[in-house]
Order: sequence, then C-alpha cells, then structure tokens
Amino acid sequence: MVPYGLRTSRANFQIMMDTVLARFREANLMMKSSKRSFDYESVTALGYEVRKEGVKSSRTVASREALGASLMQGEKKLREMHLIVKALGKLSDLEKKYSATERECLGVLWALKYIIFGE
Repeated sequence: MVPYGLRTSRANFQIMMDTVLARFREANLMMKSSKRSFDYESVTALGYEVRKEGVKSSRTVASREALGASLMQGEKKLREMHLIVKALGKLSDLEKKYSATERECLGVLWALKYIIFGE
C-alpha cells in the first residue's frame, strides 16, 4: 500500500507544497529570485528523468534497509555545497516489502516530514 494513490497524487502534492510554502512565510524565509528556477525542459530526480513526453528511468537507488536524506545549500556548479542537516532512518519490516518505486516515494515523503516539518 502506498500512502497516496495515483488519482490523488497531484492534489496531495499541491497541498504538501502549499503547506511548505506557508511555513516558509510564517518563518519569514525568503527565496532569492536568482536561485529559483522554473520552466525546465526536463527534471531529473530519484533516478528518473521527467519530460513532457513522459518519464524515463535512469537508475534505481532505493535501499531495501534504510532511508536517508540531506539538505544542502550552496553553488553546485562551483562545488561549494554545504550540509545543513542530514537524516537516516530504518525501514520497518512492512516497508522493506515495498517496490523500489514505492520506497523512493516513501523516502521523499519521509525526508519532507523530517527535514521540513521536524517530525
């Protein structure tokens, strides 16, 4: 069982992003316009390349034992990335049975809850 079904995933993602941005506003956090990017032709995340033509797998990196996440800041092109926070967590026996895609999605949700919401 995955936390969100395919029919509601867009709406759930929008709700989650609205919540994240609301917390940014509450904490008076600002995003520098030069560091924001929109209108990409493609985006690569979690071993998948997402384009308007569809999704293509480039590699699968989901662990069968644990979850990990890190929040970095800096200039990737200049190789000046600095670790802000990192998190590690162990999968439950049930979560170990998830498919690689389900474990990757679980990792994203877990990272957002842990790093952004502090849960």
